[in-house]
Amino acid sequence: MKRVLRDAVAAAIVVAGAATAFAQGGPGGGGAGPGGAGGGGRGPAGERDGRAGARDRGAVRGAVGRLDTRQRTEFRSSITRLGVSPLRDVAFGLAIGTAIPRSVRLHRLPPAIIELVPEYEGYDFVLVRDDIVIIDPDTYEIVDVIPA
Repeated sequence: MKRVLRDAVAAAIVVAGAATAFAQGGPGGGGAGPGGAGGGGRGPAGERDGRAGARDRGAVRGAVGRLDTRQRTEFRSSITRLGVSPLRDVAFGLAIGTAIPRSVRLHRLPPAIIELVPEYEGYDFVLVRDDIVIIDPDTYEIVDVIPA
């Protein structure tokens, strides 16, 4: 009886491990995790529909701070030329990591912005008053805030 129980527990551990590997897109998994076929449209490099998937948010935070004055002016001009209406009254704080409501319409960053700040590739933005807020379109979390 002990042997049957031991074998059953061992089999359960193997199955649980395989399920975890599958979910994480591990060896032979091809599963639902990053890099797996079922990963919400993510390709083998963690890309989602041609956009960055598993991104390093740490590289994004404050990325615009590395721009000189001329580049910052070009950055803001590229956004204002799009004619996006700013949000005036919002029910969320402008802090990195804050999830904004999914009812908020996100806007693609123009190619000129990606040239200036390549770390922003795959992210969207919203204007909140005069601030440019960079958003992860997968999670709707704020990843950077560029104050006016």
